[in-house]
Formats: sequence, structure tokens, C-alpha cells
Amino acid sequence: MRKTTLAQRLHPNLTVPVIYYSCSFRSILVTFIFLSAITPGVTEITLERAVPVNITSPNYPSDYNIGDNIVWKVSAPVNHSVRLDIVDFATQLNFDILFVGDGLTPLSYTELARLTGYGLRSTVTSHGRHMWLKFTSNFGIIDVGFMATLNAVDPRDDNPLILVNESTVQQLRSPDFPLDASDSVHEIWRVMAPRDHSVRARFDFFNLTDGSSLTVGYGSSPLMTTILVELTGSELPEDITSPTRELWFRFVSDTGDSSRRKRRAVGSLMESGFLVNLTAERTEDINECLSNPCQNGGTCSDIHGGFQCFCPEGFKGDYCQTDINECLSNPCQNGGTCSDIHGGFQCFCPEGFKGDYCQTG
Repeated sequence: MRKTTLAQRLHPNLTVPVIYYSCSFRSILVTFIFLSAITPGVTEITLERAVPVNITSPNYPSDYNIGDNIVWKVSAPVNHSVRLDIVDFATQLNFDILFVGDGLTPLSYTELARLTGYGLRSTVTSHGRHMWLKFTSNFGIIDVGFMATLNAVDPRDDNPLILVNESTVQQLRSPDFPLDASDSVHEIWRVMAPRDHSVRARFDFFNLTDGSSLTVGYGSSPLMTTILVELTGSELPEDITSPTRELWFRFVSDTGDSSRRKRRAVGSLMESGFLVNLTAERTEDINECLSNPCQNGGTCSDIHGGFQCFCPEGFKGDYCQTDINECLSNPCQNGGTCSDIHGGFQCFCPEGFKGDYCQTG
């Protein structure tokens, strides 16, 4: 399908650059793009068990807009996770992106995946009962966008847990190994060792095509702040030992048309993917707080075989990574408007009232 810019849509016969001298048109256009880029549309979705919900990019299956900035906040029932399944996906590679993360607030350190490109068939599962999604498009080429399905799932059925010990070896391999993954995929694995042990990962084979990567981190959730290494290319990685008893792996295959063409060209000539042997190693009781795992000013307490974070007011989670929406408790009085901010909230009081909670008349 031939893609067009906004100027070409307004002027179908345009073949050379044009400078617009209409101040009113330019003002409207700039205002529209600026406001749409900084003011996201927010949709809240509450899932029910066994009732899938579909979401799409704006205008799907027609092209999405220039400067889109759309947020979805998804909640599953208690003791469930949110699973995102991509049905159709076509965006400008590396410029128009669907971000996916844990919680209800789009933050870089809760991010689970960045989806962009063509032909994705990814599945992403949250590590709690909440998931956020954010779709942004730039000011260049646009495409048909995406359609995805959201489900409330039992977390034990997704992102399976691999248990390791000292006497056995568990193998982790890329999808379709030793062949390259036939479609773009997004897979997460979690590995756990017994208490007083760490996870040891030893690579037997490693050869990823352009655009594919394997990210390894510690802990139970794939958070940006827990990443140990990001692996690409064909050089055999060194062994990895987790600083705690848990290790996670995230594999993302290539998403671009050019990468897929290159993969098909070489796929029949060489093996591709990765193969990792996983074992448990007994460790001394190390001080896990030395790696500063607690975020947002949380206080770390070293305990036997692990650590515990004590979170400041306004944050929660194993790493104090989740910003609590204090506005849900309606703290503002006398008709005040609550605004959730990082680590707290702010009340905007109507005329005649003041105070942190608009409590003073």
C-alpha cells in the first residue's frame, strides 16, 4: 500500500516541497499536532474472566493519525493477570510504537514491551492485575495500525516458571530452535532457584538475526531497572549468575520487513536462535541491597535469601516501582479536583476553599 504524508493528502498532486503561506491554516495545524502529542486520550478497561476485549489503533483498519498519543489502562479481576494478544500489526518501524507495561501509569521502568513494525504476533502478560498500553505516532509515514485482544488470565498459565536445583539442568531455547522463529514473537521466561541459591545460565549456542534480542535480568518481573545484559548478534555470551534466586529472560524477534527478508535468505544455511543450560548454585547469604533494588526512595532491608523494600508514601510493589493513584480515594474535599502526581496528589480547590485537601473554607 502506498503511504502518504499529511501534505500529500491535502494536495494529491503534490510532487515537490511546498511552503504554505496561510497563517491561519498553519496555526490550526500546529495547534492540532501540538495538543494531540501532549494530551493523550485515556481509555479505562475492566476485564471479566473469559470475556475478551478488542482494542485497535485510531481509525483501524484505516490509517491511524499523525501525532496520535493514546493510553489504555486495563484491570483484570483479583488473582488474575492481563494478557495482550496481537491480532494484526502494521506501524512505521521504530517511529510509531505500542508501549506495554505493568500497572496503570505509563512509566519507563514498568515497561514490558515496545511493539513496532510489521506482521507481529506477540503475546505480553502483566505480572499483576493491571496493564497499561500507550500508542504514539510521529509526524511522518502512517499505516493501518493494530488490532489486539485483551483477556483476564490465570497468571500460572502464562510466563511459566522454570524451577532449577543443583542436581538437574533445565534447558531454555528460543522458539523453533535450531530454526529461526517463523514470525515475530515476544516471549518471557522466569527461572527460580531454591533459597540460598542463585541461578546460573550457561549458553551452549547463540546466533540471533538482525533485529532480534535476548534480555536477561534478575527478579520475578522484567523491569528496566533489573536488566543485567541485552544480547544480540552471534558471539557466545559469558555465563550469567543472578544476584538473587530469580532470573528472567525476554526474547524479541525481528519486526521489520528487511530483517525478515534477510532471515529468509540465510535461514536455510545456518542454525539460529539460542540454547541455555540453567542450574542452581549455592551461595553465601549475600547482601542483595548492595545492588540498590528499591526504587522511588524505597528503603532496602537485607533478609536471609533475599531482600525487602519498604516503600515511601505513594508507592508500592516488590521494588516500590508502582506509583499509587491517590485520587482513587477522593481525598479532595468541598468539590476540589484531584490530580495524581508522581508519589502523591494535588488538590485544585474551588473558589472560597484552600488547604492541601480544600478543607478550609
